[in-house]
Amino acid sequence: MTTSDLCRYLDQHRARGSVRAARARRCQRHTEHNEASVLGSGMGSIVADIRADEATLIRITEYLDIPENPATELATHISERMRALEVGGAMRGDSPVRRLLEFEMLLCAIDARSLLCRALIAARVDVPCDIDLQELDDRALDQRARLRPYHYEAAQAALATADAG
Repeated sequence: MTTSDLCRYLDQHRARGSVRAARARRCQRHTEHNEASVLGSGMGSIVADIRADEATLIRITEYLDIPENPATELATHISERMRALEVGGAMRGDSPVRRLLEFEMLLCAIDARSLLCRALIAARVDVPCDIDLQELDDRALDQRARLRPYHYEAAQAALATADAG
């Protein structure tokens, strides 16, 4: 990986970081407003972990002296808005299907962060000595496992039919 490739790669992930954190907060709100949820307020710790991981990614890019590219940031936010319109176009408000899709996109984002850690490990990218990429990858896998029950609950609420049985 060349330096410019590494810059582009990390800049893309950094730009998606704020989108990941915003999506996690939306999923948390979906859970908090769902009185039928039996899962309680565990989403708060997942959101906190995701925000901490994004701050760690920013530290890595700063350590590597990778400048923030405003065009990448803008394109990422436009792309996210377009995705939201696509997902929510016919679904105004807080529909069960929209909640399900939000959880699935968050799971994909967590997978992307795990893959980022693995790529940096494989390429032996120098990071600050107090950042353990394997620990970050393990934490992403843990977040995924903790998020899965919320996804299952959202799937049941969105896709279960009242007359099934």
